[in-house]
Amino acid sequence: MVTIKVGPGAEAFCVHEVLICASSTYFRSAFEGSFKEAETKILELPEVNPVVFHSFVGWLYNRKIRTVSKTGRQVILLERDCVRLYVFGEEFALPKLQNAVIAMYHQLVLVNSKSVDVVDDVYQNTREGSGLRKLIVIQYVQINSKTAINWKTCPQEFLADVAIASVGMLADRETRKQDIMTYWKDLDLSPFYSHVPEASNETRTSSAKT
Repeated sequence: MVTIKVGPGAEAFCVHEVLICASSTYFRSAFEGSFKEAETKILELPEVNPVVFHSFVGWLYNRKIRTVSKTGRQVILLERDCVRLYVFGEEFALPKLQNAVIAMYHQLVLVNSKSVDVVDDVYQNTREGSGLRKLIVIQYVQINSKTAINWKTCPQEFLADVAIASVGMLADRETRKQDIMTYWKDLDLSPFYSHVPEASNETRTSSAKT
């Protein structure tokens, strides 16, 4: 087992080393490299939100994305929660988590198709070309193009991406013929997924280290 101390309060999370290392090159380097964490089996992440990390641990063991309140109770997952988890996955090299978030966000839009409140969060905290950026651009162009957005404060990268995507959509006659939500429901998510490296020497037995 390894211990990860999260947030300014150093909330401790104990997880199986083999599991967390298999999921991320970042954690593998920390616990199996030449850093002190490889000896102490303790890693400190003071800048990470404990609620986000709690959701990550839930996904790590169950492959299901959940979010919890400070009291430990499960609460409704919102688009903004998805953004935080995606950013965490991007920062700590967790492509499978990022892909799970993409799938979850896609489902959330089916429930609340009018929400585009996360544009600023996504563009301020993710890398250029990220899958989540691409997905919210398609969401806006295909579903929310009539939703009021403050274009003066909107990220310039978003405006550029919307312009490019809009041209492509207008040229695609088949896309224009489809019902909006049918298009979104049947959307192929593979172009938005992060690349998952093929298992090589990091593939291990499922028995946990202590």
